[in-house]
Amino acid sequence: MQVNVGKERLHYVDVARFYAMAGVFFGHFIEQIMMLNDPTAAIFYKFVYSFHMVLFFVLSGFIARDSDLGFSVGKFFRQRFFSRIFPFIYLFNKYLPQLVGKPKINGPWLKNFI
Repeated sequence: MQVNVGKERLHYVDVARFYAMAGVFFGHFIEQIMMLNDPTAAIFYKFVYSFHMVLFFVLSGFIARDSDLGFSVGKFFRQRFFSRIFPFIYLFNKYLPQLVGKPKINGPWLKNFI
C-alpha cells in the first residue's frame, strides 16, 4: 500500500468514506425494521455490519499522516490518549451530572459504601 505524501485529497477515499457512513446509517435504520421480525431486514443488517467497520479501519490506515507513521507504539497511544480520550473523559465527567441530574442514592446497599 502506498502512503499519500502530498496534501491533495484522494477523492476515491472520500467516496469510500461516504459509502461507509451511508452503510452505518442504513445499518442503524434497518436494525429498527429487523426488530419487527422482518427476515429480509435481518439479511441486510448482517450484510452491512459485515463490512462497514472494517472499511473504516482500512480507510483510516490508508490516510494516516506521515507524522503518525514515525511514532513508536507507546508514543502513538500516549499522544492519542491525551489528545482524544482524556478530553472525552474530562468532559463526560464534568457534564454528565447536568445531563441526567443528581442521582438519588438511598437503600440498604448504601451502607456498604459509607
